[in-house]
Amino acid sequence: MSRRLSHNRRGFTLVELLVVLAILLLLMAMLLPAVQRVRESANKMVCASHLRQIGQAVQLYVASNNQLFPSGGGDNPNPRTLNTVGLPTLRVEQDWGWMYQILPYLEQDPLWRLRSPSKPVPSYFNPNYGIDPVADAQIVSTPIETYFCPSRRNPQVIMTENDKRAMNDYAGNIGAFTLYDEKGSYHSPCANAENYEEGKPKNPFRNGVFVKSRYFKDKASNAVDSAIHVRDISDGLANTLLAADKRMNVTAFNQPQFGDTDGFTAGYIADTLRSGQNPPSRDFYNDDPNAGNDRFGSAHPYSINALFCDGSVRSISYDIPENKAVCQVYNSMLGGYGGKIFPLPDGPPKPTVPWTGPYPPYCIEITLFQRLCHRSDGAHVDLRLLDE
Repeated sequence: MSRRLSHNRRGFTLVELLVVLAILLLLMAMLLPAVQRVRESANKMVCASHLRQIGQAVQLYVASNNQLFPSGGGDNPNPRTLNTVGLPTLRVEQDWGWMYQILPYLEQDPLWRLRSPSKPVPSYFNPNYGIDPVADAQIVSTPIETYFCPSRRNPQVIMTENDKRAMNDYAGNIGAFTLYDEKGSYHSPCANAENYEEGKPKNPFRNGVFVKSRYFKDKASNAVDSAIHVRDISDGLANTLLAADKRMNVTAFNQPQFGDTDGFTAGYIADTLRSGQNPPSRDFYNDDPNAGNDRFGSAHPYSINALFCDGSVRSISYDIPENKAVCQVYNSMLGGYGGKIFPLPDGPPKPTVPWTGPYPPYCIEITLFQRLCHRSDGAHVDLRLLDE
């Protein structure tokens, strides 16, 4: 009798199996969000670590280059600029962007100075410099792990119309105002520090950290646009954004998209540079690979990682307060452009008190995030508001 009962209880009934399966599925449903949160937390820490490495590389670059920041690069696409002895040129003489320029300080010096056996080919825009298309192709297709956020993607190389390009997930700060108008058209004049017109210097429109290479030249001295010096960050290194996650189109990750076409070597375009015109926003979905603008953003669910000029990394919430403060801008910034190309946050600027200097100032109100991207607006920034 007992043997028969034991034999009858060897297996599970279908109902029992379904109950066990339902319990397991319920436990998985309860644990999965927790696992995902832990994974995202770890990924965001790695992302912050990558930005710290980038910040250290920029600081080493500055210390080795007379306290000058790297430039944002020149017109894109342009070949890498080599001097007469075949070495890459520096700062505002280099057309490739800042992420290429700091490679020696990320333990990538061999890649930075890579040359093919052939001699430099004379450059089409300046016979005093050379280009090396063979080596350039190898550099642009070599992914740098430090330039990728693990919350978004692994190091990625994309095939463009002409060649393979290693991408990047971070971008440098060009200032409070956008590089692109509402139609997505690119406007480079906001990049200029010194607009020499008939020998008369003008104050800059752009107000971030990265200037455009070799854009305007003084006809008399052939002097180029000046790179940003540490002393130019008058708001303080700890209060001025250097670089951060860049916003991207998730739908187009495996193909060239706006802001992700030429990769980490790109010059003065949205691949490596973004503005503070709009607050940061999470990655978006759109079937059009040309959709997007030059704002910062990320794959992180609640905030971006942001690198400041002092090397610190902070979180900036997507819900950053839109607190505004008055900022002085100069008439020369608006003369000729008049806000038609670069829409200001609150419409036409309003005159302030009478001004006796050479450039009559105007006042506009700029948001908290725009103040972080403006290196010299003079307004106090309460950093406690960034991640609330």
